[in-house]
Parts: sequence; structure tokens; C-alpha cells
Amino acid sequence: MGIFDLLTAAASATTAIERPSSYNAVVAAVTAGGLLAVILILLLVFVIVKNRRRIHEANEYTEFYKNAMQAFLDAGKSMAFLKDENFNYLMVNHIFEKRYNRTRAEIIGRVSADCAALTGLSTETLVVSGGGDAQLGCVGVGAVADGQAAVLGGSFWQYEFNTAVPVMDPKCRVRVNCHAVPGVFQYEAIAFFPGLVMRWFRDAFCQEEKRVEAEGGPDAYMQLAEGASKIPAGSHGMMCAFSDVMNYIAWKHAAPTFSNFSLDAEKFNKYTFFRSLMENAALVTRGHLQLVEEVTGRRPEGIVFANGASKSPVWSQIMADVLGLTVRVPEVKEATALGAALCAGVAAGVYDNMEDAVRRTVRWDASYEPVTENRKVYDDLYDKWRAMYGAQLKLADEGVTAHMWRAPGV
Repeated sequence: MGIFDLLTAAASATTAIERPSSYNAVVAAVTAGGLLAVILILLLVFVIVKNRRRIHEANEYTEFYKNAMQAFLDAGKSMAFLKDENFNYLMVNHIFEKRYNRTRAEIIGRVSADCAALTGLSTETLVVSGGGDAQLGCVGVGAVADGQAAVLGGSFWQYEFNTAVPVMDPKCRVRVNCHAVPGVFQYEAIAFFPGLVMRWFRDAFCQEEKRVEAEGGPDAYMQLAEGASKIPAGSHGMMCAFSDVMNYIAWKHAAPTFSNFSLDAEKFNKYTFFRSLMENAALVTRGHLQLVEEVTGRRPEGIVFANGASKSPVWSQIMADVLGLTVRVPEVKEATALGAALCAGVAAGVYDNMEDAVRRTVRWDASYEPVTENRKVYDDLYDKWRAMYGAQLKLADEGVTAHMWRAPGV
């Protein structure tokens, strides 16, 4: 038996500490190499086990000294910190945290010399943690406090509801993320493809609007929204099915469908269809708002509406009417980069905290209040839409139609 074979058998045998099934490797070694192989294997197992014990003890000592050093730093009455050879922060005390309004986990350090050489940034540039795209978007539109909510209307639509005390949904329908703001969490419910559906509709059926835009006229979407504004709330009863209300444990969507329209070209033209798409996205958002309210027992007093969809006054008013809430639209609608900048500003001491940052930075473009008559229409339409969607989803589940999207394994 060669030395390579012995070492291979020994390595396999030592994993028996964690995987008993590797006992077969020892049997194979005994059969192939006899007593010498067994002695070598046992010797290697002994050395590895002994080293593991030493590593475990070393880890305990490391944790002990780490805690002791942290206690030493916290005992002082002035700002204290510990850096490595690259001047990155390893430890900071509570006074340092208070000075920079960041937790120890969020204070990463400064730009390293290597990174400075590559980017041209100063080595004095602070490096701080930020957050996810939607979370930073919420910072950029001022949704940073407990109980605030925002809808980020892009290719996907995300409903974000802030809470200081996250409560898990026992039915696993909605997810909870950390906000970019310390101590705040977010319920996040996602609508699939509202923005992409609009682009599909424009490109497939609205060549005239695209031509006018290409010749220097208004944006094609704004032309369609202007036409949709002349269609009554509820789109003459027409509904469509694209994204379902989020159900994280069984995430799937029915086949794309327009339903309940007649062959009356005056009533049911492309502007009616476009308005129905707008209403559909708002109806899904209403479902998300109700879902989070069911889990938390809380409902926001108003909604911040941002990203591309919020550029449309017609869509913003539909949101207010469907949700029955005040909808505010910020001046900076694509606000993720702004949110990242505000996080950096807080860390650098430009702002006292997140609340101070958004108070001094976020400005409002418009505010929309629900129209009572329209709200009544949408209250009735919502129940019908949920029933219609359930029937369409059943058809997709039975294989009669194809799901618009379905999570792997569902």
C-alpha cells in the first residue's frame, strides 16, 4: 500500500468524528494495508483530535481576551478604539459608537492604501455599512421610523413597512428584513413585474405613442396615462391578473389575463387596458398592506410612493384611492443612492442620526388624498379581483394555463 493510499484512508477515517459513515474507510484500510495501516491511522486520528482540542481551547482563550479588551476600552471616559496594521477598526468603545451614531458592527473602517491606489479615494474616507436596495431606497424617501411605510414602484413593486418589533407570520407569507436603520426591521411584500408589464404593453400595442415620443413629443407612458385618466375608476369593471399577493411559502402567479371586458371599442380601448394595469398593481399593493396588517395588527397612516411609477400623477391618485390612504411622492424618486449617501453622512457626523438626515434632506413633490367615490368603486373591485385571481391561479395549478412565474420546487 503506497503512502498516498495510507494518507487518503487516514483522512477519510478521521472524518468519522463528524460522519460515522466514514468507518468504511477504516475497514478498507485494514483490508488493504494490514496492521501498519491501522497503527498509522490511529496515530493520525490521535494527533487530529488533540489538535482540535487545542484549537477549541485557543478559541476560548481568544474569546476571553477579546471580551477583556472590549471591557478595557469601554471602561474609559473618552473615545477609544483598536485598529489593525491597515488602520481598519477592530474594536471601538461605546463612546465612539455614540459619537458616530453607529453600532460596532456598522463601523467598518477607512479606505485601505491598496483601495486608495485603485480608486483615488483618500485613506481617510470612512467605510460604513449601508443596506439592501429597497432599504436604502426607504432611507432616501424618509421612511426610517417605526410605523412608516413605502411602496417602491419599479420593475417589481416592493411594499415596505417599518417595525421596531418584528413578529413572524406563522403562515410564512411575507418576509422580514433588517432595515438600513439600526433597531428597525421591515416587512417586505413584493409584486412581480408591474413595471415590466407596462413596458410589454407599450412595446406591443402603443407604436403611435412611441413614434410621438421619438419625434420629440411627450413620453409614451405619460401619453397613455393621460388617456387612462379619462377612463372611470374601475375601468368599466375590467380586471387583469399578473402578480398575485405575496405568499412566500408557495410563491407563484397565474397566467397573465385580462378579464370582464366587452367588444365595445369606445369603452374598452388601449387606455382602458392601460388603466386596468395601473389599477392591478395598486390592488396587489392593497393585498400586501392587508397581509402585513393581519400579521402585525398595524396599518400605516400614509404611504410614500417612489421610483418610476410615482412619476405618474394618475397612478399616484389610483394608489391613494385603492389604498384609502394619503400618498406622498418625494422629489427624489429614484432614491437608493441618496439613501446610501445619507448613511455615510450619519457615520461621518454630518447628521446626528437617520431622522435628522431625512428631516434635512427629503423634500416632497406632491401629495394625493383618496377620492371617496373612487374608493367605494375599488372596495368592490378588490373583492372581485381576489375571486377572479383565485380562479385563474387554480387553472394554472391544474396545468390548463401556464404560471407567469413560479418559484423552484413549488
